[in-house]
Amino acid sequence: MWPINLCVMNNMYEKKGLIDNRIEIYLKQFEDAGIIQIKKIIKHQRMTRDLFSDEDLKNLFYYVCIQFFRVKSNQLIYKSIKDNLENNFSEVRSHITNKEIKQNETIIDESISWLYDHLDDLSKSLELIWEVTENYMHFVLYKYENPILLTTDNPVYFDVKPSLKFYTLMLLKMPISPNILLSIEIDLIHLKRDKIANIEGEKGYADAFNEQLIHNANYWIMSGYEFTDTQRKIFNEQHIRMTK
Repeated sequence: MWPINLCVMNNMYEKKGLIDNRIEIYLKQFEDAGIIQIKKIIKHQRMTRDLFSDEDLKNLFYYVCIQFFRVKSNQLIYKSIKDNLENNFSEVRSHITNKEIKQNETIIDESISWLYDHLDDLSKSLELIWEVTENYMHFVLYKYENPILLTTDNPVYFDVKPSLKFYTLMLLKMPISPNILLSIEIDLIHLKRDKIANIEGEKGYADAFNEQLIHNANYWIMSGYEFTDTQRKIFNEQHIRMTK
């Protein structure tokens, strides 16, 4: 069965009682601009300043953010971020179970309704985040010789590092392909490191990312290759965690 027929939920972004694709049509402008950057990464297998302007990087950042917010569980994670601003992100959620999604359907519906009525505010919020963090943001591309990266219904892994001992405050990680992992890293302070970096990925880092992504997933894990014994072990652990 084609993945498009598996990983689907009808009318997920529709305000109750209104099926008009208003949100989808609005988000398409960000996705169309962002997918151009994704295709460039796949074509050239690297990121350089010659290939990516500041505007290109902004469009790529917007695209990754939109993919993050598209998932119901991540909408609840975002709420935990807002609720923990005064606690220095010390209690931010990194995982939401299916049971919690079911229990918080009202909150998710309210989030979709708010977005429906305030679409222009989404653009302003993304623009504000970019303006505030641009000088602290770095785009790191991890490239692997073998196709060992997994993808899921939750395409973006998000993490906040509350401790001052971590110079990277926030991470957004997204597999571009089974061979390429994009990491958008927002520093706590301004550091003299390259805006764009290309790194030959180590297997241990890929395995750690796969485990993070699997533990953060709610519905589907996908790969064009046979799962390893290590991955299957993590799947079983996740199944137990999700069905408690």
